[in-house]
Amino acid sequence: MTQGNNPKNKNPKQGGGSGNKATEQKRSTTNVERTFTSKSRVRKTQSEGSAEPERRSTGGGGGGSRAVERKQEREQERQRRRLTIGGIVIGGIVLLVVFALLVTSIPADAPVPENAVARYADIEQGQTQEGYPVLGDPNSPVRVSMYSSFDCTHCREFHEGYQQALVERVKAGSMALIFVPLYGTGSVTNGEGAARASMCALQQDKFWAFQDALFNWQGLYVNQAFTANRLQSGAGALNIDLRNGCISSAETSQVLATARTAAAGLLNFSGTPTITINGVVPTDAEGVVVTDRDALIAAIDAEIARLGTGGAEATPEATAEATPAVEATEPAVAATPEATPEAVAEPTAEVTPAS
Repeated sequence: MTQGNNPKNKNPKQGGGSGNKATEQKRSTTNVERTFTSKSRVRKTQSEGSAEPERRSTGGGGGGSRAVERKQEREQERQRRRLTIGGIVIGGIVLLVVFALLVTSIPADAPVPENAVARYADIEQGQTQEGYPVLGDPNSPVRVSMYSSFDCTHCREFHEGYQQALVERVKAGSMALIFVPLYGTGSVTNGEGAARASMCALQQDKFWAFQDALFNWQGLYVNQAFTANRLQSGAGALNIDLRNGCISSAETSQVLATARTAAAGLLNFSGTPTITINGVVPTDAEGVVVTDRDALIAAIDAEIARLGTGGAEATPEATAEATPAVEATEPAVAATPEATPEAVAEPTAEVTPAS
C-alpha cells in the first residue's frame, strides 16, 4: 500500500485546509459582527446624542411656558391687589362724604337774643345806594356808619357797648344808622360766610335782628360761631332763607367788594370797628381818632344838635363805661374765595387771638 494513498498519511496542511478556511470565515464573520456592532453602537450613541438636544430643547420649551404662566399669574395677582386697594380707597371716600353730609346736616345751637326782633320793631329798615343795611330814615341829616366785621372780636364788644344807644337815637328820628359789611379783619373763622348770610337777611328785611344773633354767637362759640349748620339753624329761626342763591350771588359779592373799597379809601380808617359821622371819622383836638365810648356818643349828639335834628337823651346804657380799642387791620384787604353756608372751611376748636 502506498503511503500517499493512505488518508491518514495525508499532509495535515492539505487535510486542514478546509478547517482553516472555516476558521477564517468564522473569524471574518466575528470581525464583521464586531464591526457592525461597533458601528451600531456609534450610530446609537450619535442618535442618543442628537436626541439629547431635542430633549433639552423640549425641556427648555416647557420651562419657558411655565415662566410665562408664572408671569401671567403674578400680573393677575397685581391686578387683584390694585382692584382691592382701589375698592378700599373708594369706600373710604364714600364714608367720608357720608360723614361730612351727616355732620353738616345736624342742626347746631343758634340761639337768637330775646330782644333781637323787638329792638328794631317799628323802625324803618332799608338799603343805601351801595347796598348797605340802613336803620332809620336814609335821608336823615345825620348818618352814622359802622365799618364792622362779624369775625372781629372788638366789633362784638363795640356792638354790645354801643348798639342800644345808637338804636335809641334812630328811634327818636335823630339819625340813621348804616352798617358797612366787612370781613377778614378779625380772627374768628368764616367771617365771610357770616357777612354773606347777613346780606341774605338784608334782602329779606331781617338784617338787624340777624346781626344781633351773629355777634351773640361769636361771643358764645368763638371759632365755631359761623359753621354752616349754625348759620342755617339761626337763619331758620328768624325765617331767613339762605338757600335761594343770595349767598354766592353777584349782587352780594358786589356789595362786599364796594364796602372793602370804601374802607380802603376812608381817611383815618385803621381797622374795625370804625365809626363815621356823615362820612368823617371823629377825632379829638389833637387829631387822634376817638375810641372812647362816651366821647363818641358825645360827638354824635353834637352833630345832631348842630344840624337841628333833635337829640335823644342819654340812657344808662349810653353812659356806661365801655371803651373798646380799635382793632388794627390792613386798610385794603385782598379778596378771598367766596364762602357759603353750604361750603365753608371747617373751623378749628382752638381760639386764636384777634389780630
